[in-house]
Amino acid sequence: MNITTNGARLTKLECVALMAHACKDECRDHIFSVHFDPEQVSAVATDGHRLAVLRAEAQADSPAWTKRTVRLPAIQKARTLAKRGSDEIVFDFIAGTVTVVDRGGTVVVAIPLEYSSSEFPPYLTIMPKEISAASAQVAFALNAKYMADLELAQKAVGDRGVGIVCFAPNKPLDPVLFKTSPGNWTVLVMPFRVESKFFKDVETAVAKRNELLVKAEQLAKLEDELRVTLKAATQRMAELNLATAAE
Repeated sequence: MNITTNGARLTKLECVALMAHACKDECRDHIFSVHFDPEQVSAVATDGHRLAVLRAEAQADSPAWTKRTVRLPAIQKARTLAKRGSDEIVFDFIAGTVTVVDRGGTVVVAIPLEYSSSEFPPYLTIMPKEISAASAQVAFALNAKYMADLELAQKAVGDRGVGIVCFAPNKPLDPVLFKTSPGNWTVLVMPFRVESKFFKDVETAVAKRNELLVKAEQLAKLEDELRVTLKAATQRMAELNLATAAE
């Protein structure tokens, strides 16, 4: 994605990935949309359970527009008319249109934009300030469809070598953060409450494993100390035997 003077340029694949994370309920007008934020050089979509943020690779020096929240219908129509994943979908917030441009630079169609009448949620307030690499310290469960939609962001990067890095939550119900690497995607997913005995057993097993690892480390240290003591005792015994023989 590029932030331009008049708007933003995205590939079809980037639009598909953003729309997958947007709310599909028209009654929730504030998130039945994709939000464009030139201050954060980002495009954002959420359905209330997950949040996808695409940061721009390039930005115009002085965008002539402010934040815009574009309702999905125009984006859906443009996505349908774009034939290839590399075709560009160009948002012009000054003209109020979204345009489909093919690889040859030919304008396929221009569609009027619809803006949401409601304010987009303050998404920056829920982005975690500190993140840590994923570990088995916290068990969490995620909707399988969310994981499938995450692959759309991975494909939108366009690099076959792209991976997805998971950052573990601090608590079982804290958001789980995913980032494409390389790439400019950040996806925040809310886990659901797990009452299953299986996951409780997993948490118990993880805690027990960590406890055993600590004890194993303590035993290894004690074993080293005993080995040193035994060696010293053996040497002392040998010295005493020599002294007795000499007498």
